[in-house]
Amino acid sequence: MKENANLSVDLKKGRLRIHKAVLHSLGDPKYIQLLVNPEAMAVAVLRVDAPRSVDPVHKITKERLHSENSYEIYSQFFCVKLLELVPSLDISGLFRISGEVFASKGMAVFDLRTLHRINS
Repeated sequence: MKENANLSVDLKKGRLRIHKAVLHSLGDPKYIQLLVNPEAMAVAVLRVDAPRSVDPVHKITKERLHSENSYEIYSQFFCVKLLELVPSLDISGLFRISGEVFASKGMAVFDLRTLHRINS
C-alpha cells in the first residue's frame, strides 16, 4: 500500500524536515537512512531497525523532534549533493519534494522532479 508523503529541504540552513506522518507510516523507526539515486532523480528515507557500523544512519531522538509535525536533520553534505543534482535551485530557498511511502518495504521515496519552492 502506498501513501502520499512530503519532505522539506531548507538549503540555506542545510536542514531536511521529514514529516512525522512519514515516520509513523514507516513504523516509528529508531533509525533512518537517507538514500539518493541520481539516475532516477529520487531521494529515499529508509527505516533501519539495527544499524550496521558501515551504514550512515540518523538516530531518531526526541531532541530532533523540534515541532509537532516534523523531524529535522541538519546535513550540509546532503544539500550540496542535492544542488549537484538540481543546479538550478536557489541556495537560499525552502523547497518541498513529493513522494510516496511504501510501508511494507520500510521506505518513503521522493521524486526530485516534484521539487518546488515553498517560500518567496
